[in-house]
Amino acid sequence: MSHDKTVLLQLREYTKDLRHMVTDGASDAEISSSIQQKMADLYRIVGICLGVPPETFTWAYYSKTKEFSSIGPVTPLGFYIKYVKPIFNVDDKVSVAEQCLEIGNER
Repeated sequence: MSHDKTVLLQLREYTKDLRHMVTDGASDAEISSSIQQKMADLYRIVGICLGVPPETFTWAYYSKTKEFSSIGPVTPLGFYIKYVKPIFNVDDKVSVAEQCLEIGNER
């Protein structure tokens, strides 16, 4: 089974569990605690499949003019905020898979 499929199946199971918790009248604190535990489990699964990201890294590259440059040490989040987010902000993107699941559940 591929890593993507493993994560997708786990997310679907978590979604089902959370929906049952809401339906059964679980408190916000119980739901929040369950989400935190599920996120920790998911982080562990992704870490096993892909490796745990480093605390910091140095990004080295050559510019278009063949000039060597490097950025860092920087945290992954710091790199995203400073260099990636201005160009590709994931908050502005829509997951087609989520939309398909929502449409499928309405039927």
